[in-house]
Amino acid sequence: MDSAHAHPAVQPRRLAGRRFALPKPLLATVAATLATAWIFPALSHQWQDRQKAKELTAGLVSQMGSHTSEALVTSSFLTNNRFPSSSDSSRPGFNQEVFNRLDLEWRTSSAEIEAQLQAYYPNAVVEEWRDYSALVWGTYRLITDNKSARPGTVKRLRELFGGGVPGWYIDKMEQPWMERTDPKARAAYFYVSQAVLARRTVVIDEMLSSRPEGFSTRPGDLLRDLIPGL
Repeated sequence: MDSAHAHPAVQPRRLAGRRFALPKPLLATVAATLATAWIFPALSHQWQDRQKAKELTAGLVSQMGSHTSEALVTSSFLTNNRFPSSSDSSRPGFNQEVFNRLDLEWRTSSAEIEAQLQAYYPNAVVEEWRDYSALVWGTYRLITDNKSARPGTVKRLRELFGGGVPGWYIDKMEQPWMERTDPKARAAYFYVSQAVLARRTVVIDEMLSSRPEGFSTRPGDLLRDLIPGL
């Protein structure tokens, strides 16, 4: 009799368990739907943004490299009379048109790079570029007779390269170019300009250690993609 009485009590529990269990095919369908409509698009978006962020950084690094090289190498060529003398130049072997074009292109390109950095990168990267851009500008102006920016540029060169560039190289930069009669001044400018050119790695390293804004690249960004408004 005990077993007969126990049977009805057990049976309802079994039925209740069956009543609330979801079929495995349905669970698989729900999981696949969530993955297709929710998770996969978020992962795809982050992968695409990571590629875009890499392309942005690579493009800016390329611009920095090409424009700084063009400005400083061209200025070194000017000191060595590698261009025909311009018709209005009072300096034999100096091409004023080439220098003017160099100056215009550098000011334009450095401003464009700064605008892109401001749009996507932390302020520390922007400030590094501003400082470096001003250094490049002041360095190629050393081959002219302009005296206004020279003291500040020479001071900055000593601060940055006093231990790595022979002091007499920088000493040669203190006087306007036309007042120099020492043939070693050309070689001195070459080595100073090469040191400034190598200095761009400081800006590039700062960029590479940062992440451009506006892209979904971090784990936290993925969570926000999955849960908008988080």
